[in-house]
Amino acid sequence: MEDVIVKQLKKSNFKKPIIIEGLPGIGFVGKLAVDLIIKDKKMKKIIEIYSPHLPPEVDMQESGIIKPISYEIYHTRCNGKDYVLLTGDAQPANPNGQFILNKYIVDYLAKTKPELIITLGGYATGKIEKECIVHGAVSEEKLIKDYKKLVTFGRSPGHIYGAAGQLLVFGMFHKIPGICLMGSTHGSYIDAKAAKKLLIVLNKITDLDVDVKNLDEQIKNTDKIIKELENELKNLEGVTVKKPPEGSYL
Repeated sequence: MEDVIVKQLKKSNFKKPIIIEGLPGIGFVGKLAVDLIIKDKKMKKIIEIYSPHLPPEVDMQESGIIKPISYEIYHTRCNGKDYVLLTGDAQPANPNGQFILNKYIVDYLAKTKPELIITLGGYATGKIEKECIVHGAVSEEKLIKDYKKLVTFGRSPGHIYGAAGQLLVFGMFHKIPGICLMGSTHGSYIDAKAAKKLLIVLNKITDLDVDVKNLDEQIKNTDKIIKELENELKNLEGVTVKKPPEGSYL
């Protein structure tokens, strides 16, 4: 059985690109950010990647045509620099699938001698954030010095699950520096405000100059959800929750 099937849609030559990843994850923060970059820069989809490790389903589109679940790679050249973006409909649910797909992608793109890998995601706090903070984690210490004025490092240790972390690890094997940018978010809703904050920082790191105002309408919808959550929390004030017996699981 093939673990990875690659469908080349367009031929695209590039060297020393900056790779940017934004797949579905916490708050859909990275996914929203990358989707906006693709739209804003009118990027061309060059590759589709299929794998049995992705969910066994297809999307039913309004046109009536099905769309298989896949990873997608886009390319554009902006201000003299090549950018390669990775996005998709879902991530593998199991560690084996994560390992196989993420390793394959980095090995495949390593031939182009990437300058940097940037992964985007959400940083779940479980709190309604008044102001988003962009947290960072890097594959080499030099990057902390380069970006410490833009990103918060080491505020609280934790784990980065999925492609956002593994792409950096496999990049290390090829000596490709990498940084993960994570916008702080509640974690229980799609957070366009956190995605906008990520893009503001990304614009300062790269020359993409993405128009972040295109997320403002989605931010209004996010604010409505936040108000609803705040009202729910107020209604729960004073409600006593019975503590589960020691050793039980929720």
